[in-house]
Amino acid sequence: MKEPLEQTEVPQLRLGYWIALFVGVLVIAAFLFPGAVAIVGVILALPIIIFLHELAHFVTAKRSGMKVTEFFVGFGPRLWSMQKGETEYGLKAIPLGGYCKIIGMTNLEEVPPEDEPRAYRSKRYGPKVLVASAGSMMHFALALVLMFGVLVFAGNYHDASYTTKLAFVESGSPAAKAGLHEGDTLVSVDGEPLEQWEDLPPEKA
Repeated sequence: MKEPLEQTEVPQLRLGYWIALFVGVLVIAAFLFPGAVAIVGVILALPIIIFLHELAHFVTAKRSGMKVTEFFVGFGPRLWSMQKGETEYGLKAIPLGGYCKIIGMTNLEEVPPEDEPRAYRSKRYGPKVLVASAGSMMHFALALVLMFGVLVFAGNYHDASYTTKLAFVESGSPAAKAGLHEGDTLVSVDGEPLEQWEDLPPEKA
């Protein structure tokens, strides 16, 4: 069954033009509405997540010997496509999904007799489960990679801990009256060594 928007006529402009236009609009929106930067980031990340999801289905299907006839990101009218081997690759206008078309996904689909051995329905249970779950497994793998990246580049991977260095001293506070300044490091209190804030008695905190 064809998508309703598949037949919509769209000027066949170059892929680079559409990508540049899409990104440009989002960047301008981010400048005009700074509070929406996070939303813009999600919108930009969505096509990448979709691509990786479909790529997982595509690679596992190919590795399992299935025939993949289409690999598209997006829905609706086609903006760009190219045929390479037995697969058509492309981009569609609405970047809210995508699909990887494998022949013989249902028993009702007509498949040429010569292609039947490469149909999804003709494969063993194991490869079919692998292909069907590959997209979800990609999301788990992506989450682990992102978590690792956050911990490495922004986390406590150097085993850093809070120090007793003063980041701020409020004017007129007891600390200021005692002569403490921003950047000072507390080394002891009443002669008792102070290595971490937890060592500071509650009544003196």
